Amino acid sequence: MLEAGEITQWRKYPNRFFVTGVEKARIVWHEDKEEFNYNHLQGVKGEQYAKFRDTYNHIHALHRPEREQTPTTNGMQNPGLDRAE
Repeated sequence: MLEAGEITQWRKYPNRFFVTGVEKARIVWHEDKEEFNYNHLQGVKGEQYAKFRDTYNHIHALHRPEREQTPTTNGMQNPGLDRAE
């Protein structure tokens, strides 16, 4: 996704990623929890929200098989963003 230009990595904070074409919202990799989350989503609407949602859910789905192979510490999963438009 980085190579394709769908997301860009923030140089100042390399665990944060921006979705191309979406203002302010970002995807965050929490290394200690080994999971993705998102920040600054409030105020993102319309097409930008749909693009961010689809990209985040895609990343979350790619990461899910890796998490299923490792034991969970607290049994909680990131619910992701809603899939309905």
